[in-house]
Amino acid sequence: MAKRKSHDIDDKQPHEPLVDLIGFQTKSGNRMKDYLKSHGMLDLSFRDRMDLFLPPASTAYISEDDFWLRIKG
Repeated sequence: MAKRKSHDIDDKQPHEPLVDLIGFQTKSGNRMKDYLKSHGMLDLSFRDRMDLFLPPASTAYISEDDFWLRIKG
């Protein structure tokens, strides 16, 4: 058995144990597994998991006024 690279965020791991460890309910866990399989994502790296489960970075706002000005467009 090859030694696992513990600090390589691009090291691929099977997706099914990940979905099981996250603790999704049965229906949502199965749906997530089906989604990953249908998109050819059988193995995921830590980087892939972050891209999949974390939202993209948001825009930095200078002030509360700046926030509302951008919302109102």
